[in-house]
Amino acid sequence: MAFISVGQLARSLNKLQPFHAFYGVTFLSMKKTGVGVGTATGWGGTQEEALLRQYFAPAGAPPDKPYCVPFGRKDPDSWYWKNSKYSGGTLQRARTTDNYREALERPTNRDWEFTADYLDKLEGLLPDGSGGLKLRIPVFDLAAWLYRHEDLPSSLDDVETKFRTEFNINDDEYARLFDVSRPPVAQYFSPVAITEEELAQLIHGVPPGPSMLGRTEADLLQHIEHHVTRVEGLTLPAGFVHGFYGALIAQRFVVLAGRPGTGKTAFVRAFTEGLNTFFANAVSLIDVSVGSDFSEADALGYEKISGGLAATELSRKLFLSERPRDIYVVLLDEMNLGQVDHYLARLLPAIESDAKVELPGHGSPSQFPPDAFVVGTVNSFLEESTRAPLSSPVKRRANIIEMPNALGDLVASNDRPKFDQACVDMLKQTKARVDKRTRDGLGSVFDSFRSQRLTTALTADSDVRSAGFGDLLWNICKACAGSDSTSLTFGVIQDVLDYVAMSGRPWRAALSEQIAQKVVPQLSGSSTVCEELLAFTANADAGTGDFAVATAALEALLRTKDLGTGHVLFKY
Repeated sequence: MAFISVGQLARSLNKLQPFHAFYGVTFLSMKKTGVGVGTATGWGGTQEEALLRQYFAPAGAPPDKPYCVPFGRKDPDSWYWKNSKYSGGTLQRARTTDNYREALERPTNRDWEFTADYLDKLEGLLPDGSGGLKLRIPVFDLAAWLYRHEDLPSSLDDVETKFRTEFNINDDEYARLFDVSRPPVAQYFSPVAITEEELAQLIHGVPPGPSMLGRTEADLLQHIEHHVTRVEGLTLPAGFVHGFYGALIAQRFVVLAGRPGTGKTAFVRAFTEGLNTFFANAVSLIDVSVGSDFSEADALGYEKISGGLAATELSRKLFLSERPRDIYVVLLDEMNLGQVDHYLARLLPAIESDAKVELPGHGSPSQFPPDAFVVGTVNSFLEESTRAPLSSPVKRRANIIEMPNALGDLVASNDRPKFDQACVDMLKQTKARVDKRTRDGLGSVFDSFRSQRLTTALTADSDVRSAGFGDLLWNICKACAGSDSTSLTFGVIQDVLDYVAMSGRPWRAALSEQIAQKVVPQLSGSSTVCEELLAFTANADAGTGDFAVATAALEALLRTKDLGTGHVLFKY
């Protein structure tokens, strides 16, 4: 197998630049069609465009510029990329009004032929070289471009014959218009074809983006599910990953709604990392933290006083990275802390209808990448006064998915084994996060303590994995599940586990402190849950004093009980 090498194509592109596109496109198209001297032949823009599509339309074309024609002057912005009207514009002028028309005759509107002295004319229009000589079209460089993806004969003689035969180049034309200097065979050929990524870099094209590489969508879904639930260790109902994937593919805009601690943000990050490990180096997570005063300028940037766009990470990656075929997941964390309609005003129409996005100070509008997805996480404005309700336009455009309280589901189904495994998985997640900081050179002086204690906690005979600790934690979850408003989430349990594992405190005292610090603040509502937990901690304490902190916190909460409603209210 013999293909044009990457290095050869790079050299060839430079050597073709001095020549007018008439020689590389129009002349070749005419010759391929059979235009000659003294014989009128039907030829026109249709045949010229056919040649452009066959040889000058590589993958990686930027929007609205399908042809890459590496001849003549290059545009500082678009390089040698030409729009779809190139044949009817620049090339038509060359053959009808510029000097090249002198080599052509047009007996009818549809017929063309070469003049008797066409070679004199075309040779005279070749660019000047050194010493008063004319530069001639380097045939092996032109062939390198035309046959850049073909499996060729491994002989320069055969490449030469192929070119001359394909375009009907006669001896006089070959001698007067073409430079037949031969490059070294070892540099010209390669045993492997140029990849789309390599070609895109050479021709300033758009990188190809991710590829399935023969895999199926079922393979993709299985991979993501495995990564989210096994590698990242998230506990989710059956079918949740598939449902989220379907919502993204259909709408590109999904809102994950649910109580704090249900794992909304962790799920989006795990899902995105699953995509990234499937489509290597072609997936980007754009993590945006929304605040109460979040504005369009915070999302997309603003126009600088000196002109131009002061870009944000979002606008830089989505619109300025020159990788529009990649996959992007925009995570708007705590999305409804701000007014979604305001800060996403320019993006919402683009997500829905592929409308272009006007970036402040950027000039021409930008295309929203087809595989860019926006995922927002929200908490209910009924439960959190700092949150704003979603507007009707946002609710209409987005798929709104309620993030399940996986812990509540496990408690309801009394699935203790799955709960125990989830606790181990959460400790592994924390250790992986600490260890990653160290690997990345960001580890702190305390991370060594954290890592050591987490390693100990993960051993099978540790206090955190003991039956005594597990029973107490499970029963706390069951007691809190007596009311929807007090039901705990895995976010709370992860914090409890991390504290018990890393604080260095005796585990019973640490659990007592976490009941006071983490569980009691969740218990506003019916006093029944608080009373049940108080009885539970008294029984667990059994006169040891280990749960004195928890007991005091629960008693303080019960003192806020409203005798009319029977509700307690955490005072902070």
